[in-house]
Amino acid sequence: EQSYVDSIKAKWNNFKQNKITELIEYIHEDISNFDRKLIISAAVKPNLIEAQNRWHQNWKIWLERGLVDFVVPMNYSKEIINFMTNIKIMKNNINENLFNKIIMGISVYNQNSEDVIDKIFLSRLNDFNGISIFSYNTYKNNPDEFDIILNSIKEP
Repeated sequence: EQSYVDSIKAKWNNFKQNKITELIEYIHEDISNFDRKLIISAAVKPNLIEAQNRWHQNWKIWLERGLVDFVVPMNYSKEIINFMTNIKIMKNNINENLFNKIIMGISVYNQNSEDVIDKIFLSRLNDFNGISIFSYNTYKNNPDEFDIILNSIKEP
């Protein structure tokens, strides 16, 4: 009986995942048909496996099939081990030719600027050169601290 329940649950999860991907396919197709120079991006869960299984975001497929121009994994973990675990999963599962379509999301609201700079460095060290800093409120509330982070982004 449990195997039946598990199979139904797996089918339901696959259905939801496929429907989200189908929606992105429709959006991509509509934009292509209108010949507009629009960019499609998605802010996604950073753990590729959890994104797929829990949130039904198969963003690896979206990148491989060219359905999105880039993704921004919201790798907002304060803990460096969690941040690096997400990067390791990406590196082990995604073709490195697609790394330029991954803009690493790094939070500034839950950690100090030194930790943010470390995460920028680690992202680049692992060939994820695109960086997205979240969120603007941090800058608005403390522009001097944010300038330190911005200067680190400018460095090669």
